[in-house]
Amino acid sequence: MEQLALTSPGAVLILLGIVFMAFEVIVPSFGVSAILGFVILVLGAASLHKIEQLSFVSVDWGVVWGVALFGALAIGLVSFMAAKVHRRKVTTGVESMIGHHAKVIDWQGKEGRVLIQGETWQAASDESLTLLPDEKVLITGTQNLTLKITVIK
Repeated sequence: MEQLALTSPGAVLILLGIVFMAFEVIVPSFGVSAILGFVILVLGAASLHKIEQLSFVSVDWGVVWGVALFGALAIGLVSFMAAKVHRRKVTTGVESMIGHHAKVIDWQGKEGRVLIQGETWQAASDESLTLLPDEKVLITGTQNLTLKITVIK
């Protein structure tokens, strides 16, 4: 097997590449530091191939490509999992109430209070409505902490 001479600039680039890949785990940068780490690692390996004087240790190409491919696969897996989670419907917070039914507690004109998921919320409508207590309405959106509603037809 062909081995690469480990020189100071190449070693620094390889270590820096590994540090950038590890940094992605600690501080989420949406894959930017992981991709940068992969590129730096490969550049460090390429610089080792070109500079063979002043070598004090040698590194096998298989090790370099193994670490680089492992990093690329890890980045790909994490990106795939993040994209999968991102496509899921929101299940928490105010946004999770959109599309659900609520029960009117009291209503006057364009504003009132509704009961949804056991909680009382301020609600508003774009048009003046005549709603009676216990009438069902549909949550269509949110604005700050006020639910936007429409009448169920």
